[in-house]
Amino acid sequence: MGDEQATSPPIIDTAVADFWQEYWKIAERQAPQLRMPKPRTSVRAGLVQFDPLGLPPSSQLIHKVEQGYVDLEFPGFGRRLEGLHGVYGMSLEQNMSIRQAGGSGAIRVIVDVIDPKLPFAEQSGKVSAAIGNAQALLTWFYTQTQLGRKPPA
Repeated sequence: MGDEQATSPPIIDTAVADFWQEYWKIAERQAPQLRMPKPRTSVRAGLVQFDPLGLPPSSQLIHKVEQGYVDLEFPGFGRRLEGLHGVYGMSLEQNMSIRQAGGSGAIRVIVDVIDPKLPFAEQSGKVSAAIGNAQALLTWFYTQTQLGRKPPA
């Protein structure tokens, strides 16, 4: 009978799925303005892409949990970091830096590394702190926008 193979549903790592559900609950309670999408019950990459209102088109606010940072990314600035430095360099807070993130330029805040495969309870403080940093980065960006500082085109 041909080369047909039955496809089985993907195996769901319930510990990882539970981790993301708990992360989402904290984000919703602590910083609803980040608008974290509710996680699906599937294996997720090691990042959270928030969906706050007011970001420029295609910009992203991302918590890269396994790398230990929160990035506000501006596409196309990976090789033009001087443009971001020109707009934001003098107003960066002490815990912020401008870095390349693939093809994007990013305003980065270093946070603790988190492992979604480990129990959530052991890392809830790190998650809460990272969410707080994402919220602070977003608030900082809104302030910069109100002051007329916008990413260069």
